[in-house]
Amino acid sequence: MKINLENSFILSEETQNKLQSVIKMNVAATYSIAGISSIAIITENTIMFVSLSDLLQSLSYLRYMYSEFI
Repeated sequence: MKINLENSFILSEETQNKLQSVIKMNVAATYSIAGISSIAIITENTIMFVSLSDLLQSLSYLRYMYSEFI
């Protein structure tokens, strides 16, 4: 059995720094929206809670959007 690996690529340091910034922003946005949705559920604002839950799900899918799966 033989496994062929594609050519790997290495990101430049500048690109890695930008990527880390985007990841941190995504995590901060996720926690912020989770906190706001918690307040919405406490205040019984179900429409806002459902909308924010949908947004949280979209944010969680962003990390897999441009991944290649074989």
